[in-house]
Amino acid sequence: MNHLEITDRNISISIPDHWDYLDSQKDIRYVLSQCLAAADGKITENKARVNILYRIADIRRNWKSVMLERIMSQEWNLQKNANIYKLADEFTQFALSSLHSEPLVPEGQSIESIEVTYSTVMNHFQQINVTLSLSKRTLIGPAHQLADCSFGEFRAALEELDEYFQMRNDGQTEPVEVDHQLCRFIACLYRPVVRLSLSKDRQPFDRSNIEKHAKLCKRIDPVIKVAILLWFTYTINFIQENDITISGRTINLRPLFPKPKDTGKKKASNEGSAAVWSSILYQIAKDGPFGKIEETDRAGLYDILLYMYEQYRENQRQKLKTKKKS
Repeated sequence: MNHLEITDRNISISIPDHWDYLDSQKDIRYVLSQCLAAADGKITENKARVNILYRIADIRRNWKSVMLERIMSQEWNLQKNANIYKLADEFTQFALSSLHSEPLVPEGQSIESIEVTYSTVMNHFQQINVTLSLSKRTLIGPAHQLADCSFGEFRAALEELDEYFQMRNDGQTEPVEVDHQLCRFIACLYRPVVRLSLSKDRQPFDRSNIEKHAKLCKRIDPVIKVAILLWFTYTINFIQENDITISGRTINLRPLFPKPKDTGKKKASNEGSAAVWSSILYQIAKDGPFGKIEETDRAGLYDILLYMYEQYRENQRQKLKTKKKS
């Protein structure tokens, strides 16, 4: 948490410095909506940052502040705005990053690129209620860091995500079709609760239900759709590059996922990775620790990752033995 102190007024404010510290889903949705609006050019970066600062610091304008602005001099108002821009830039770095390195200047600054940095492995929208014509349905998504995700639904989500990136980037696909493909990706992860069950368990994953569930996902708030997309891609990168704990063991999978060489061509995060995981499926099914292809797909994602790590360690040990003998 960040802390803002105004000593002459004896005011101390705690301000979240990460998505995980925001108070509610509504706050997360609002902050993300401002980031997306700035990235799309609908509002300026300055405006987005100030709106975010006011929200996360719980700063509210009232009639007194409005009247004060009207009666004070132009110089006073310019200095006030400059101070707000500076604070907004400082306290909203967790949400937005841009190419400039200096504090924000008044409106009109030209920014070449704005990036939304939704860097969290916490699924803040694990339960989503959607409204149908005559009823409401509850969709349940994966646990934090994809902890309860099966290998099959993970692979399916990547396949649909690859298709989404291709459609979005080709510049020829109609927006409604691109959105439908995004819904197909989400439908791999979010499913209705099991009927006639007192628990909140989601229905088992079934590829044949992706299209049916995509129609439900179509009714999800567009901002939350993007949140799911950003969360999923960030989580995959986190799993591949950072220490993670599986069954009480802390391991690092970075050696299993070497970064490709930079070809100079900009590529969306995780784009094209579905084929890699499909080849992993066939190799593991061939080894048979979980059974054939169907059984391997039903295994937990983290069970697969742990097996891959153990195989890597064993291969390294064998290489070391061979090197010592030679």
